[in-house]
Amino acid sequence: CMTFYYHLFGHGGTLNLYMALGANLGAPLWTRTGTQGDVWRFGRITTTQMNANIVFEGTVNRDRKLFIDHFLV
Repeated sequence: CMTFYYHLFGHGGTLNLYMALGANLGAPLWTRTGTQGDVWRFGRITTTQMNANIVFEGTVNRDRKLFIDHFLV
């Protein structure tokens, strides 16, 4: 299980989380698109896979906000 907080504000932004096994990202495990309000939100993913990397991918348009903080594994 991994928990984190994110802040995604403004139209046109996306936050994806992937589990990377080698060079393969596959499909996102978790995604949020568009404004989630001008507040911090709680996120969580659960996996049984060992020895994998979690990859955060964020995209935003100009004048948008995307922050990630307080990771716990």
